[in-house]
Amino acid sequence: MNQVSSPQRNILLVLQYDGGRYCGWQRQNNAISVQQVVEEALEPLAGAPVKLTAAGRTDAGVHAAGQVVNFHTNAAHAADVFRRAGNSRLPEDVAILEARDIPQEFSARYDARERWYRYRLHIGPVRPVFERDLQWHVLFPLHAERAKEAAALFCGQHDFQAFRSIQCTASRTVLDMKECRLSIDGEHWNLDLRCRSFLHNMVRILVGAIVEVARGRLEFADLKRALESGQRDPRIPTAPPHGLSLIGVSYPCLDFRSGL
Repeated sequence: MNQVSSPQRNILLVLQYDGGRYCGWQRQNNAISVQQVVEEALEPLAGAPVKLTAAGRTDAGVHAAGQVVNFHTNAAHAADVFRRAGNSRLPEDVAILEARDIPQEFSARYDARERWYRYRLHIGPVRPVFERDLQWHVLFPLHAERAKEAAALFCGQHDFQAFRSIQCTASRTVLDMKECRLSIDGEHWNLDLRCRSFLHNMVRILVGAIVEVARGRLEFADLKRALESGQRDPRIPTAPPHGLSLIGVSYPCLDFRSGL
């Protein structure tokens, strides 16, 4: 069996998964996680336990189109063997899209410079049949221009203290939002958010706030007040997890971006 105490290689993987049946990315004692199923698929190939470091710890029910992870190993296989053989061992709702050797010091989490999330909504009185588990069905009408204006309020540098879960332990809440943009194609609404890092449940709370403004139950002044005060308005809900996907992650140090 190979030893992992002095790793010789660092392998980067790009993953895609449907998070619907998982407790999230991170391993849990009482539920199955994406991390667990991927590590268990790789361990026979590595000949030793595998510990994955992920760019983003997606929550229960959240999906990924371009999650990036890395792990260290002494295994001599070509990097693409981890992709091909790993996929043969994974369930059908998880896939390895890419595998490559990278410098020893690289960390998928700490070297990431931009994370890109997309939240998908379906607006209309009839629930969607196709891709229903990948988007939030909103029954009530929303005002598109109000939604776009609300999204634009979150661009730039702000203190997002009011837009995180009570379980969030991050010490830094001032973030520079590079993009918070709503695009609309009929009943299909996509909200794209890009930032170096996000607070726990931050995207879903921002979506909840934007929806309430578009519904006419919150005003722009309410969002500005929350940003300035750091206090969450109790009328701001947390959007359901199944509409959210981690689309991609960028790493200037590797001249590499995952995702679409």
